Amino acid sequence: MQMAGCITDAPEQAPARVCPHAEQTGPVDAFDPQYRIISPNGGEIFQIGQPCSVRVSSRQYGQAILEIVIGRRNFPVPGLNRSITLPEDSLIVFTVPESLSVPAYDPVAQQTALRSYSTVSDSCLIKITDYQNGEYVDYSDCYFTVREHDPQGRTTVNQLK
Repeated sequence: MQMAGCITDAPEQAPARVCPHAEQTGPVDAFDPQYRIISPNGGEIFQIGQPCSVRVSSRQYGQAILEIVIGRRNFPVPGLNRSITLPEDSLIVFTVPESLSVPAYDPVAQQTALRSYSTVSDSCLIKITDYQNGEYVDYSDCYFTVREHDPQGRTTVNQLK
């Protein structure tokens, strides 16, 4: 794993971008588990087939759902078919897949079918949402990148629109 994007003195990095999910301040809610995405938290570069370790924390007990946000789409974390319980499930490891699928309605066929999207993007975030109260949310602080490895040693990054 390489770091890029949010640290400006590394030679292989992309310029830092403002993440739309910047931390917000407000009154303290005693029921809020205060979820925090520890990693990936911005600037990391992963390749398809590489393990990705998601580390999360909370101030108190909570059950939550983890998702990968690529562009404007949310996907379940691969292999995680249940909610996570914090603080016990504070580390989740998955292999970065080539694509992720979500149900999508096809108006021509008038049915719902799985639609696959490439994971190759420089606009990836991890999102954690409380299972019972969707207002308790945290995102990665900055984007991370998923690249496809080329046999000639080049890497490509495409934006998911």
